[in-house]
Amino acid sequence: WEEHATLLCNFFLHLKHEAYLVFGSGIPEGDTVYVMTREQRGDNLEVFFWNASKGKRYNAKDIHCTLKEIYYVVDQHNVWGNVQHTKSIPSTKFDLGDSKCWKR
Repeated sequence: WEEHATLLCNFFLHLKHEAYLVFGSGIPEGDTVYVMTREQRGDNLEVFFWNASKGKRYNAKDIHCTLKEIYYVVDQHNVWGNVQHTKSIPSTKFDLGDSKCWKR
């Protein structure tokens, strides 16, 4: 799965999208890698997760998202470890600059 996610993430980066590799736990995969894209829409930050092997996109607020926990996030410059109390998607804050939630 990692290869598919890496290719998709690089494709998004080529198209000038904000894209990251997300390492976490999913159903039914177990340990897995998804692609995360973030889009600013007015005052709202929209976060999407892409299952590259299935070709599916999920909004971070989607209760049917198969990615269940995030352990760390990677881009071409940094690695952020998720140090939030809970790693579940609905409870996760996606401001990677917030040092209370993410550690480089």
